[in-house]
Amino acid sequence: MAIIRRDTDYAVRALLFLCRSGNDCVSCGVLSRECNIPRALTHKLLRAMVDAGIVASRTGRRGGFCLARRPKQISLLSVARATQEGVEVSRCVLCPGTCAHKRGCRLSVQWRRLQREIESFLRGITLADVERTRRPAAAGGGAAGRSACKPGCTYPPRKNKPRQGR
Repeated sequence: MAIIRRDTDYAVRALLFLCRSGNDCVSCGVLSRECNIPRALTHKLLRAMVDAGIVASRTGRRGGFCLARRPKQISLLSVARATQEGVEVSRCVLCPGTCAHKRGCRLSVQWRRLQREIESFLRGITLADVERTRRPAAAGGGAAGRSACKPGCTYPPRKNKPRQGR
């Protein structure tokens, strides 16, 4: 069960990069390269976040993408809702009519409780909170506080697949 999916993880990484960019707009290509996210996926995520009012896009010579709100006003829950259509512990919690075991189910009460807890937790964490968090030093030392969006970061591993037809 993946509560936070890959798209949301990537979106948060891109948003953290935008946080550090201040008021400067950043192109999709730069975000893709610096955050190690495939370009097509970066574009898809940015469009979803523009539609959700998390990111603003600007055209022109100094165009690109920037945060539409201050980092302390953007919760991880809002990012998850924009990029993965919400957080779902179990389909029966969000779509109760779809469960064949609806009658007499003892789990649904617990799943709903867990759903509320997770949503409350994610609602309480903002981009500003995440930006202030520092990674622990790596076993070899030296990596403390390094951004997840910098070249050389090993997570998530990027698979370089050869493009066909080009």
